[in-house]
Amino acid sequence: GVSAKISGHAMYISFIIAGFIALFCAYSYAKLGSTYPSAGGPVEFLVKEYGDGVLSGGFNVLLWVGYVFALSLYARAFGGYAMTFLPSTVSGFWLNILITMIILVFTGINFIGAKAVGKTELYIVATKVVILLIFIIAGFFFIDSSKLALSNLPHVSNIFYGAGIVFLAYEGFGLITNAAEDMQNPKKTLPKALYLAVIITMFIYILVSLTVLGNLPIADIVNAKDYALAAAAEPFLGKIGFTFIAIAALFSTSSAINATLYGGANVSYLVAKHGELPRIFERKIWGQSTEGLFITSL
Repeated sequence: GVSAKISGHAMYISFIIAGFIALFCAYSYAKLGSTYPSAGGPVEFLVKEYGDGVLSGGFNVLLWVGYVFALSLYARAFGGYAMTFLPSTVSGFWLNILITMIILVFTGINFIGAKAVGKTELYIVATKVVILLIFIIAGFFFIDSSKLALSNLPHVSNIFYGAGIVFLAYEGFGLITNAAEDMQNPKKTLPKALYLAVIITMFIYILVSLTVLGNLPIADIVNAKDYALAAAAEPFLGKIGFTFIAIAALFSTSSAINATLYGGANVSYLVAKHGELPRIFERKIWGQSTEGLFITSL
């Protein structure tokens, strides 16, 4: 929805540009992650290159804060779709309840351990991908080609601005490096995981954006920006399609929250371990599990 407002009918081009940028980033992550496999990912890379000082500490704290903002974005998206299942008369207070609830649920799963996070992520991602593929296949039969005409493309600056915005939708691939320590053969597994994650995701985003653009006018996509995918499914799948895609969106944002919490926990631990946080945040409040996930900073 946000992307459509900025890049309009060129939304899919913005996703392509952002996807290629993500691939270049994935190359760097793959090389560094294979060389320095750890639970901290980028935290470890920066410390190895710049030492344990102000520069690496500043970037690492910025990364940690970035995870917090990303979590708020994913949780807000979850709440927006969850609200579509409630009566329209329900107050916005329930949006905050839903946002808080989903964060707490996946915090609990992360406390159980890395295996619980991995299994949960596998089931959630498999479910949402299947639903999105059904959406894409069904939607392609109803695409209005006139809505995708090249004459409708906006100014090139909008396309690149849109690419900058949707790059956030690719951002999660970096979290794979946080799992390197738990991989049996990170030198082989990590690069494959990174490249496949970006390439598969890019194709899904492009096909989804084409389906949305071909079935809804831009104004309608923008008006339904909090639940644009579900709104795009309604013209060709009816009310059932709206509900179907809203459920997929709940799964999608849930998986993002789950993965970001996992990566954020490892990052916060390593940042605290390197003494890059105020002392009060470095006090251990949880014992180390056999999986190595829960030496957690306050």
